[in-house]
Amino acid sequence: MREIKFRIPVTSYATKKFLYFERWSAHHCCFFLPQGARSNDNVYGEDEQYTGFNDKNGREIYEGDVVANFGRRMGAVFYNQSMTAFWVGAKEWMPLSEYDNGLEVIGNIHENPELLKEE
Repeated sequence: MREIKFRIPVTSYATKKFLYFERWSAHHCCFFLPQGARSNDNVYGEDEQYTGFNDKNGREIYEGDVVANFGRRMGAVFYNQSMTAFWVGAKEWMPLSEYDNGLEVIGNIHENPELLKEE
């Protein structure tokens, strides 16, 4: 069984960063930022779930990560609700679980949006 973990993109002053947490709480339209968040942090995206997979360097793969397979950029990781699985894709989509050990996180959709542009 995979770990259930999340991250959420925030800006703190002029820097962008991610806050990582294991539980997300919602109560009457309010949510509570994880430990380490400050009141002046500004959330600029939705929470992104850990896929349960790590790349070839051992880095955890989250929704919103942009991955390459053996050096070839594949696209962003997303959750496909109708298939109830994490997928990777830009032009062609494929379940994340179908990739061999060659996947590598090369960025994410928040900090590296240029990686999503077609060559």
